[in-house]
Amino acid sequence: MFLFDSAVGEDVQVEDTSGTVNVCGVQVTDDIQVEDSGRDILVGDTLGGCGGNTVGDDLEVNRNSGPVEKFVQDNTGGDELECERNEDPFTASGNTGFREIEDQCVEPPAI
Repeated sequence: MFLFDSAVGEDVQVEDTSGTVNVCGVQVTDDIQVEDSGRDILVGDTLGGCGGNTVGDDLEVNRNSGPVEKFVQDNTGGDELECERNEDPFTASGNTGFREIEDQCVEPPAI
C-alpha cells in the first residue's frame, strides 16, 4: 500500500497486509491506523524519502511484525500517537503536536 503526497478527508486504515506499507506526506482529516501488518512499514521517514504526515486525530501503529525496519517519524498530529507491540526493529522520532504519545512512540529523554 503506497499513499504519497495526498489529502484524505476521512481515515486511512491498513490492516492485515503482508506487503509494504508507505504513508508519506499525507494530510488526513481523521485517523491513520496501521495494524497487524508486516514487512517494510514507513509512516513518515524523512531520511528514507518518506515525508511526515499531518493527522487531524489519532495515529496508531500497532502489532506489526517482520524483520524489516518499521518507522514512525516526523508526523504532526492532533490527539493521540500510539505505537504498541511492534516487533523490532522499530523506530519512532520527531513526532510533534500530539496531545498524548504512548508506548513505543515515546522518545527517550535527551542526555
